Amino acid sequence: MDATEEIDDKRALDFFSRAMSESRRMNSEVAKSEQKLAKLHAELGKDKVDAWQREHAAEVLTPEQLRHMGLQPASS
Repeated sequence: MDATEEIDDKRALDFFSRAMSESRRMNSEVAKSEQKLAKLHAELGKDKVDAWQREHAAEVLTPEQLRHMGLQPASS
């Protein structure tokens, strides 16, 4: 193995290490987000929170994006 291969191996290991660390961090963030959403559902009711989310989506997404997400654009 020459010096270039050693550097490439080290860079690859560093990359995968960072990727795994970031994956763990993102999994933690997703879990926290899901806990917050569950708390809102418990406090305010799932139907109300879902309605607010649909209303917000209709305000910020295009009709194509709404269809892609399985939401229907609001009829005017």
